[in-house]
Amino acid sequence: MNHSPVVNLACTNAAIENGLFAPEAINGALVPSQLARLEALPGVKTVIVSIGANEMHWTQLMQLCLASPQCDDNASAAWFSQALDSFTIDYYDLLQRLAALRGLPRVIVNEYYDPLPVKPVCTGQPAITAAKSAVLLDRLTTFNNVLADGAASFGFEAVAPSFVGHELCAPQSFVQGFNDPAPLHPTAAGEIAIALADEQALLLNPAPPRPTGAATPSPS
Repeated sequence: MNHSPVVNLACTNAAIENGLFAPEAINGALVPSQLARLEALPGVKTVIVSIGANEMHWTQLMQLCLASPQCDDNASAAWFSQALDSFTIDYYDLLQRLAALRGLPRVIVNEYYDPLPVKPVCTGQPAITAAKSAVLLDRLTTFNNVLADGAASFGFEAVAPSFVGHELCAPQSFVQGFNDPAPLHPTAAGEIAIALADEQALLLNPAPPRPTGAATPSPS
């Protein structure tokens, strides 16, 4: 980005506990901790973090919702709340580690994109109703608020990529369909849209000041 060297430390299915803080098993091999590798890199200026979807089981939650008659039941709401509480604790641990990096690099946290259309248009797919989209959007907003509030507490930035007009089943969708290798994950075009949102934040927004006090998660 902008002729600067880039090191990609991301791994498939990584989570904060297994992947960032500790090594992660990938296809029979043990991949070193992402955070340990980051801490060993010299002269880091910017760190971009995409985290939380695996801890929140977000794809599975959406698939279960879309395949069910409704998804605002007490069981799924309790599952989401419990996952969010656990993630929030781990997330603030991660933010503390990032705040302690040498050189105090600029940190950007990616919020999660909205993959669902407001008006369902997915012919022949699991019933995507306006009611289900509203429930999932409400949960997504709650999750993204945790990401944004945590980032702000440490003087980091949260970036919200927009998939408006390119949601699931759109003619030029940024989201993989149900029959694709990674359903509801971003396509190559979606990944580019996320990267461009990060680049715009870096180019147009000054880095926010770092707070002096320790931040703690607020109840969800």
